[in-house]
Amino acid sequence: MSNTVRPGQRNEVVQIDLLALLSACWKQAWLIILAALIGGSLAYAGTKYFVTPTYRTYFSAYVNNSVEVGTSTTITSSDLSASQSLADTAAGVIESATVLEAAAEQAGVGEEYDADVSTSVDSESGIITVYVVTTDPQMSASYARAIADVAAEETSRIVEGSSMQIIDQPKIPTSIYSPSYTRNTMMGLLLGAFLVCAIVVLQELLNDRIQDQAELEARYGISVLGAIPDWSSMGKNQNYSYYYSQEKEKAEV
Repeated sequence: MSNTVRPGQRNEVVQIDLLALLSACWKQAWLIILAALIGGSLAYAGTKYFVTPTYRTYFSAYVNNSVEVGTSTTITSSDLSASQSLADTAAGVIESATVLEAAAEQAGVGEEYDADVSTSVDSESGIITVYVVTTDPQMSASYARAIADVAAEETSRIVEGSSMQIIDQPKIPTSIYSPSYTRNTMMGLLLGAFLVCAIVVLQELLNDRIQDQAELEARYGISVLGAIPDWSSMGKNQNYSYYYSQEKEKAEV
């Protein structure tokens, strides 16, 4: 089957010229950069002034099936195997309302204070890591220490014959955990640039005007026999624009 387009027959196949779209975006590069800067600035300002920063600290603990004697914490292979099965139980105890409420009272944390406590258990070693996130760095460390103290006592009470050893003590966080200013600013930059690029591309795709002779011939499959010159762009010193220039001067007078 021949795909030749006869004169007068319109080709309905829509082709998207990627180079034309890139060229349109390049022409508006200054606007895209400006939109990116505005988006990044708004994202940074919004994060700084409207988002409450949070701070995270943590402590790690090990649970075994023997009661601590003095300050000795000898761990055998049987203790390691037992601690792996006790780790999930101890994590549940740490996240229980009993432990969290008792720790909050010990640390002086009010009921209205917002704190996020989560645990992570290493299935191979049986080590439990407890994360505490609050809006105050000092309070994060105090609350985490209280949780460690209460959880050790509560685990020994619930799981008879077991003990919890604190490996890493919680420390006062020195940096913001959330939000990330860098990430939010970069997202603002990309969003601003993307929105302007999308508008430019959409305008280019919706523009159905014939731009030049080559596009006319490609779209309709016909040859151009002649063209009407744009007299307004002709110089006054050219002979063929003399009449137009004289008429324009008369109209201006």
